[in-house]
Amino acid sequence: MDNQKHMETANHSISNRTNNYCKVGFWFGVASVFLGWIGIIPLIGMTISIVGLVKFNKSSEKGLWMGITGFILNLLYSVANAYANGNIG
Repeated sequence: MDNQKHMETANHSISNRTNNYCKVGFWFGVASVFLGWIGIIPLIGMTISIVGLVKFNKSSEKGLWMGITGFILNLLYSVANAYANGNIG
């Protein structure tokens, strides 16, 4: 009986793992809020967020909000950086 409970706990933890690409893309988005003037940071974060969203598996992973939020933050600060440097607008 105890072994069965352990297996259920192990299966539950495997099925609810966080998508690491989404997590890293989110933290790049947070970093780009403070370091958006370094133009490569939002670009790297946007790329990682896109990879995370493409590889995301709804049935076995969590953290979709991190991928979406990271993509949006990185996109906003990429556009802000391009505008500030005179590349657009």
